[in-house]
Amino acid sequence: MPELPEVEIVKKTLIKYLVNQKVSKVEILNKKLRYTIQNQLKKLIGKKILKIDRNAKFILIRFTDDLNLMTHFGMTGKYLVLDKYQILHRTSFFYQITQRLQKHDHLVITFQNKTILIYNDIRKFGFIKLIHSRNLFADNHLVKIGPDPLSKKFNSNYCLDYLKAKNKNIKNMLLDQSFVGGIGNIYASEILFKSKIHPQRKCSTITPTEIKKIIYFSKSVLKKSIRLGGSSIKNYTNSEGQKGKFQREFNVYSREKERCVTKSCKHKISKIIIAGRSTFYCQNCQHK
Repeated sequence: MPELPEVEIVKKTLIKYLVNQKVSKVEILNKKLRYTIQNQLKKLIGKKILKIDRNAKFILIRFTDDLNLMTHFGMTGKYLVLDKYQILHRTSFFYQITQRLQKHDHLVITFQNKTILIYNDIRKFGFIKLIHSRNLFADNHLVKIGPDPLSKKFNSNYCLDYLKAKNKNIKNMLLDQSFVGGIGNIYASEILFKSKIHPQRKCSTITPTEIKKIIYFSKSVLKKSIRLGGSSIKNYTNSEGQKGKFQREFNVYSREKERCVTKSCKHKISKIIIAGRSTFYCQNCQHK
């Protein structure tokens, strides 16, 4: 599943090709996603894209007349852009694409300058919703999302207050989108390794100093991943056909039984399952 860095890169690519473009045609090819695609998406015809935002793992495409197209990619959802020169651009890393995968195309939006936006989703766990601005942040998917980890709102005071009475383990809390929006399994493991905190530590035992580390490394790890093009776990490529490079920086994720990267540590990376998710850590470096 794409996490904050990967969705941020999708956003930046869509901005490059779509802002200020006016919709001329909307085609719903396959309505079957997590939620059925609404026929009201046809309302976008004649509307212009004003800006494109990211909220946690959601893409928000803002149109004139206060219309907003909200997208969550699920496991395999992706946007593709066919530009006015008919060149295909990959906006995310999810599965290398050499040609348009029409079999799994669900939505096709054509713009007046002949650019085409395609939503493709093999496993159909993603969704697309059209929401008026007055209802956008009251939507059940956005209303409970916590602060963005890259924002100033994700700070020591907020975290201390939120975590002090929580009995959850810290790994699950980092994945809890109501606490902080956008962190997923890959980055939770990497952040906790950098913070030297065991993933099974109870939140109520995390010290103020450790909270500062979690905040610092949340921001630095995510920013570095964005800078390196995200994490290419399979055959992922970015909008220029290049693989993301952050997977080369993994300290623990998917490194079970490999030696810890800490020079003074001779232990191997361990893997445990927490709430059904694979979790990677170093028993020696991360304190329980």
